[in-house]
Amino acid sequence: MNINIEETVKGMFSELLDIDCAKIKNDLLLIEDLAIDSFGFAELSFIVKEKFNFEISTEDTQGIKTVNDLICYIKNNLGRE
Repeated sequence: MNINIEETVKGMFSELLDIDCAKIKNDLLLIEDLAIDSFGFAELSFIVKEKFNFEISTEDTQGIKTVNDLICYIKNNLGRE
């Protein structure tokens, strides 16, 4: 799978939040800066499953605080079953 994970994740946030992709910075906090609530995170998890073919475990959601955390999580879990 040859995709740019960072660009894909920023595109996911752009679609989900209806904001310009250029405004999505790696250090933005999901809750405080992007106002991602539990419903938004559920949507995000669904999009991750759709685009990357794996699910974010419930336990792991607590450790994902920034855009970069999600990028790193996807990179570290891509291809694992």
